[in-house]
This record gives sequence, structure tokens and C-alpha cells, in this order.
Amino acid sequence: MFVECYAKKDVKSNQNWNLYIGLTAKKIKDRYLVSVSLVNDSQVFSGRSRKSEDPLSIETMFNSGMSIHLDNAKFEDILLDYFADDYKYDRTQKGIGTNCTVDYDETNNSLNTNHLPEYVQYRFVTKDKLAVKFAKLIEAPIGELRRIEKLMEKELEEWKDYKKSIESTLTAKGKKTIDAEIKEFYLEIQRYKKGIKTIENYPIVKKSFIYMNETFMNTNKKYDTWRLFQLVFIVSIIPDIVACDDNLMTEDEKRNTTLDAMALLYFPKIY
Repeated sequence: MFVECYAKKDVKSNQNWNLYIGLTAKKIKDRYLVSVSLVNDSQVFSGRSRKSEDPLSIETMFNSGMSIHLDNAKFEDILLDYFADDYKYDRTQKGIGTNCTVDYDETNNSLNTNHLPEYVQYRFVTKDKLAVKFAKLIEAPIGELRRIEKLMEKELEEWKDYKKSIESTLTAKGKKTIDAEIKEFYLEIQRYKKGIKTIENYPIVKKSFIYMNETFMNTNKKYDTWRLFQLVFIVSIIPDIVACDDNLMTEDEKRNTTLDAMALLYFPKIY
């Protein structure tokens, strides 16, 4: 149909197609690993192999594909090796394509080839319900910061519970990765707590913190809140800032800061 619609009217061509379906099946325990291929085995006339008197021929397949449907059976998940150690993404797929992707149609219990797959990337947005208003940090800074601390600790416990729910499916490397990330978040909470304690214990630091929020509230007409990651970052580095003053912290308190470590608040560039 494609050739008929788009070929030049004064050129006669012959469809020189030689196609076949290749199928292999291998039993693995109580399951079958099945490979199905649409193979274009057409003889291609080109260069010296084509004689001047030979008619023009077409060996290319256009918009080829296949659909495989199962009755009284189901497609099992295939674990993708590339994601085997990852716990954040779906590591399984119903089928693997060569020179195409494979879409699973759950309603019809079928696999369909797709030469032009589409992927929708959702935009990440902050959770506005966790935004912290400048006014609250001016009025009652310690109480508001403690509220955020409890939310972080709740998130940590939920993360630990999630790990338990998927632990049996993780590889040794996957377990090591999630353990390391949970530990990193725990240390982040501890550093944040130290920042709150520093604000609480030193009146001049608390006053400076309040002045900072007043400055942002009075000069920024578009926003009246901190995003959560901004506030946590600021509070977490306060002990390091205070440690630079010779007249506030004791030497033991200074040793418990992370002044020697570089802290970076990273923003990916948006094009």
C-alpha cells in the first residue's frame, strides 16, 4: 500500500520480499523463554549483482511489526540486568525487543512491537504543603524547625519500612545502596538537629536567624516561604558558621561541626 501510494507513477517496481517468522523456545524449569522474530530474508540487488535489464525491486519492509497474544497463559516478568541492583525503578519488563521496543497490553494480554516509542517525563515539583513561611520562623523559629525535624524522622521510618518490604527482591549491591542512602539521610537529620540546637542555645544566633527571615519577608514580594531543602540546608550549616567565631562555641563544640567539609547546594541547569 505504501509503495503504491508514494511510488512514481511512471516507474514500475516489483516487491522482492522474502519474509519468515523465526521462533525459538527454551524451557527453563516450569517456564518457557520464547523468541519470535520477523526476518526479512529478501535478496538485495545492488551494485554488480543487478543487471540493467532487471526490473526495479523493493526489498525494504515498511512499518513492519507484530502482535503476540496469549490465551490461558500469561507473560512473566523479565528482570533487566542493567537495573538488577537498582531499587528505585521497575526492573522488570514483559518482553525485550531487538530493533524495536515491546509494549505490553494488559487488557488484551498481548505484546506489541513499537518502532517509535514515547516516554513521558513528568516535571518534578516541590511539596507545597511542606513549605515553611518566613512569618512562622520569625514568630516561633524553634517550634517550626522542630516540626520539620519530626517530618524528616517520619520520612526516615517510612523509608526503612519500604526497605523491609522490598528487601527480599534486592541484590546484595541493591541492599548496600539503599542502606547507604538511608544512612546518609539519617546523618542529614542529625546535622539539621545540631543546627536547631545551635539556634536554641545561642541568643545572638537565634536573633540573626530571625533577622534573616525578616529580610526575606520584607524584600521578596513574590514568595513568603522557604522551600524545604533550602531551609534544611541553611539550618544545617549554621553550626559551621558559628564555629568561625572565636567567642561563641567551645573547642569541643567546634570539633563536632563539619566545618572542614564542603557543603554544596546543587541546582541542575535547566535548558
